[in-house]
Amino acid sequence: MPKQASGFTMSSRESNTGEAAPLVFPFHSLQSMDKTIEQEAAKMDAIGKAAGVNGRITFCNVPCVVIDLFIDDENRNRLLKSFDREKHLLQLKIPSAQHEIAGEIAADMVKSALARAGMADFMFCTGAPRAPQETGRTSWGRIPDKAFALTPECYLDYDNLDRWPQLVIEVGHSKSKQNLRMDVLHWFKIGGPCVRAAMLVCLSKDQISFEVWSSTGEEEIAPGGNMVAERVDGRFTATTDSTAQMIIPFQVLFMRKPKRGETDVRILLEDFLSLTFGLETIMRQREEGTKVDANQARRLPPFPPRACVEEFGRPMSWKEFEKEANELDRRKKSQRRQKKTSLSLSTSPISPPPPLRRSSRLNRKKK
Repeated sequence: MPKQASGFTMSSRESNTGEAAPLVFPFHSLQSMDKTIEQEAAKMDAIGKAAGVNGRITFCNVPCVVIDLFIDDENRNRLLKSFDREKHLLQLKIPSAQHEIAGEIAADMVKSALARAGMADFMFCTGAPRAPQETGRTSWGRIPDKAFALTPECYLDYDNLDRWPQLVIEVGHSKSKQNLRMDVLHWFKIGGPCVRAAMLVCLSKDQISFEVWSSTGEEEIAPGGNMVAERVDGRFTATTDSTAQMIIPFQVLFMRKPKRGETDVRILLEDFLSLTFGLETIMRQREEGTKVDANQARRLPPFPPRACVEEFGRPMSWKEFEKEANELDRRKKSQRRQKKTSLSLSTSPISPPPPLRRSSRLNRKKK
């Protein structure tokens, strides 16, 4: 079993996995901290407006009472990435709109995959829990962007499983993909056998990629597939084959054999296209200078995904789809008419009809 870390040194993790050089500020007061967060968020928003850069900042010399405030307060908790009470360190994330909506849609993708696997009632989204979970105050902790945990009846025979999420989702910038993969390895290492699978969403202005990793045994993880979409002329188009799937084996995630009606958890291309649709919406709104509408971006894409991929290679609205589908149908009918005409013209000359014959019944009447 992988060894579980006895502590968490934030400074060392930043040097390895930070998406940018770590920004470290001394803590003076809660008011000054809030002002620093606001200022740095404005700077990062200006720098990463188009790219969706997600930044992290660290505060040192933070009193435990302030760390507890970020742990317990819902409004502040969404900014919390990790903490160390013994070292008085607090690491916060300053997410872009793209980052937040990517996490929300990725969670929706998992819910859809669980429903297809017949396991929607056995796993739930825990939001962003700290890990490990304990009854009392933990000395250190880490928070994924999104996480899913098994319901209690699934882990009655396992110890410590309720202290960890079984599936984590991490979102970050594509330039730091290797660092994000180290974040994934970090979860498998500190969570040991309790963390069963991880998903990685990498964002940039022109590309979105999605990866799945799952535990295969002691200190071993295996890739479960990946999907990629490229942005061309303002639209994301999947470069992945339309039949592609990302799979988390049933026994890996639920630690038992599937029963009738239960299958592996599969992320399909249409799930991934819902992610590209949402991020494309957010990027377009920001580039046009309009108000970013997260609810509109998170809404499931109003298109028949499989048809769009197979026929047109990109997601689109129902109105666009109907227009394109009608035009495609018109072209196909025209081609069939042209083909039929060409075939009739290319056949041999028409033979004269056979001579008319009088009906035998008429002949009898004449007699």
